[in-house]
Parts: sequence; structure tokens; C-alpha cells
Amino acid sequence: MKKSLASCNNLLQVYAHKEDTSNDQIVPTLIYSCTRNHTLEVLKVVHEARGIHKGKDNHASTFAHHYHSNTGNPKKAETTSKSHLAQSPQRLTLESFLVGLLKEFYAFYHKEEKKGLANYKPELYFTIEHARGIAQNLNQVDFDKINKIIGGEFIVGQMKMIIDYVQAYCSGDAYGKFLQERQDQHNHV
Repeated sequence: MKKSLASCNNLLQVYAHKEDTSNDQIVPTLIYSCTRNHTLEVLKVVHEARGIHKGKDNHASTFAHHYHSNTGNPKKAETTSKSHLAQSPQRLTLESFLVGLLKEFYAFYHKEEKKGLANYKPELYFTIEHARGIAQNLNQVDFDKINKIIGGEFIVGQMKMIIDYVQAYCSGDAYGKFLQERQDQHNHV
């Protein structure tokens, strides 16, 4: 590294200019940053390296879409759930809950964003780790536990949306069938 870590300018050497490598040839990448500001700095530098001025603010950018194609929480959840060859019924149930919760949050987020009530990317409000924490405690979650898992409500109505989804999922057929199968297995042992 020749540049400071905070500047992210070392990334200038990692990404080819858009004239050398088209947006659809960019390998999907994960770059973890510790703060929102640092994430925005990474996006600025990566777009600068590609020769895309003001690209970090352009949500319609084909580069941004390809760059983020495997980094969104629903995509991470789907990829994670497909990567396990021998999945237990519990794992399948939790993964279906996880994917559903993330999709539900994204729908909620986009509705609130249109009202001007969500100023940051959805991953800054609710992550795959939050959804996984709720999924792992599915049979015992309540308002206080969800609040502790996600670190509080950042968008008005976020907690209600999550609790409503958890309650609907837990009262649904898929979860009921899973509980029955688990009980049957326990009775046979």
C-alpha cells in the first residue's frame, strides 16, 4: 500500500478504466468498510478509477449495478442458501425465512425511500446479519429481542414491519410443517 488506508486511493490501481474493461466484464466485488463515510469514499474512488465521474451518486449506473450484483443482502442470502448441498429441514426453513424477511425489508425500504424517509442504502438499516440473528432466534423473538438484534429502529415503522413478518411467517404453513416434522423426529428418537 502506497496511499493511506482512509483515502482508499490504493483501489485506483485495482480497477481498470471503463474504456479498457466494460462494465459487464467487471468481476462482482465485496469491499468491506467500517463506516458509512468510508463506504462512500470507496465508491467514489472505485468510480474515479473507472473514469465514471459522479458515479457513486448515480443509482442507474450499469457499473454500480454490476459491482453490486452479488453484494445485496437478498442475493447474499440466496447464494448462501444454495451453496449447501446437504441441507437440514431446519436450515431450509431458516433460509427461506431469511430470504423472505430481506425481500420484505427491501420492499418496505423502497416504499419509505419514495416518501423521503430513508436517506441511505438499505444495507445500512438492515443487514443479512440482522436477518440471520432473527432467524436463529425465530421461536423466541419478541420486540425487545428484535430491537437488540438490529440495534433499534432507524426508519419509522421498521420494527412493526419486522414483527409483522415474523408473526406471519411463524403462523404460516411452512413453519408449522417444519415444527411438526421436528416434533415427529423428536418422538421417534
